[in-house]
Amino acid sequence: MLVAAGEQVELWNLGVPDPSRSSANPVVLKGHVGDVGAVAYSADGEHFASASADGTARVWLPREALIDLSCREVGRNLSQAEWRLLLPSESYRRTCERWPPGQ
Repeated sequence: MLVAAGEQVELWNLGVPDPSRSSANPVVLKGHVGDVGAVAYSADGEHFASASADGTARVWLPREALIDLSCREVGRNLSQAEWRLLLPSESYRRTCERWPPGQ
């Protein structure tokens, strides 16, 4: 995984391409409102941090860790409306195996 910084933080998958996503389109991480001037990986390579001209620093967790955390904390799958808002370019799927699909 390559992390690029500039006007935004972008994740580029340099491994096996995901057939549901164009490899020419990175995943854009939203959160900073100013240019991102620095990124750094953790020693274990599992997450990274970014710093922005907006005066904030953010720690980004891997996608799987965020899914696990949301399932534990919320106790349900995303609704289809939430999915469209957060992941508009991906088809809806159940993320929390022990809970029924969201409405």
